[in-house]
Amino acid sequence: MSAMAMFLLKYPSLLKFDRDTRQNNPIRANREPQFGVLKMPGDTAIRKVLDLQAPAQLRLLFKDLLAFVHRETI
Repeated sequence: MSAMAMFLLKYPSLLKFDRDTRQNNPIRANREPQFGVLKMPGDTAIRKVLDLQAPAQLRLLFKDLLAFVHRETI
């Protein structure tokens, strides 16, 4: 969920997201109620999880999503 939060909040880098969530700011205050994250994992832990994802699976999801958007906008 931490990685999902980073992507949904459109952070430019994992390091920036990691730093902001460790400081006392709105991201830190909202991470538990919005994303269910009690304790932020470090950037190394997030990278390990993300590295396990196969790009081919993400491409299939992206193609389906792109097809859906295309159908809905025509």
